[in-house]
Amino acid sequence: MTFLRMEKARIARAVAEIRYFEKEIKAYYIEHERYPNSLLELGRSFNNLLDPWGNQYQYLLIAGAGFVDSGGSADTYYARGSWTSGIVTVAAGGKAGLWSGSWFVSEAWAAPDGGAAPRKDRFLVPINSDYDLYSMGPDGQSSQPLTVPVSMDDIIHASDGAYVGLAENF
Repeated sequence: MTFLRMEKARIARAVAEIRYFEKEIKAYYIEHERYPNSLLELGRSFNNLLDPWGNQYQYLLIAGAGFVDSGGSADTYYARGSWTSGIVTVAAGGKAGLWSGSWFVSEAWAAPDGGAAPRKDRFLVPINSDYDLYSMGPDGQSSQPLTVPVSMDDIIHASDGAYVGLAENF
């Protein structure tokens, strides 16, 4: 088998595995009414599953909406579409405030601490609204925007799952 055929087979395997993750994440969402914070929450050893190049799959929950402030020392994401209660500080999208009580989280907010950011396309628009899931490809390297050369070989879940394939073709 030539190198090109082997590489195409690895890409096809990564696409199939990402599609499998998508199904498991959707099942988790239906059962828990929120997305998992990590692949470990899927209940199996998904975090140890390596892509065809021997690297761990990358997962980032984007659908975070609020942050619970527990005395100013710890912030916790709450997935969009979930009920929560407590004291919440929000600082994103030009809005800031402190609320207490119960509320339904309906907007996605950026992490005020500058935490992990979602992957972006060539127009610097996030490629997903729920979560990012990808393989770092043969080079084992990646960067936030897909236009950076180290990201071009990534196998990505994009457009909320409407596209799974090479980043360079998205």
